[in-house]
Amino acid sequence: METDTLFIIEEKSDTSGNRPDTPWVRFDFLAKVFNMGGHSMPEDAKAFYQPIISRLKEYFETIPNQTVTFHFEFVYFNSSSSKMILEILELLPENSTVNWYCRNGDEDMFEAGEEFKPILDKELIFNIKMKWFLKALRNTEALFFIDWFLRYLQF
Repeated sequence: METDTLFIIEEKSDTSGNRPDTPWVRFDFLAKVFNMGGHSMPEDAKAFYQPIISRLKEYFETIPNQTVTFHFEFVYFNSSSSKMILEILELLPENSTVNWYCRNGDEDMFEAGEEFKPILDKELIFNIKMKWFLKALRNTEALFFIDWFLRYLQF
């Protein structure tokens, strides 16, 4: 769904219908707050991310020198998605805030955030934040978590 102020893409499941293979995307252009997260492993990352990158480029051209806040809440992304995420980071205006969220104990996502910081050739406020529970946790993962939690409590 796209309007003047919102750009939303819902996550899509893989061919077996199990785990989403594309991330969810929620951009609020009016508030200058951008959110992406979940799983990102589309078969053609460039094709998936192209409309997102185009929309961001178009928007940032209209607000030169203004900062935005971008929240990344990925559970997993593959190497081709990593390249597209880096491209998005490089589009952000100077001094924008990036909040890179990862689940508590998820060293891979923590390290991914750490690796992006020195690659960028612009000044961004780059925060890496550990969370106990992500909004990105959906459907099958949520059921798995609830099952595990109940077993942990021995219900």
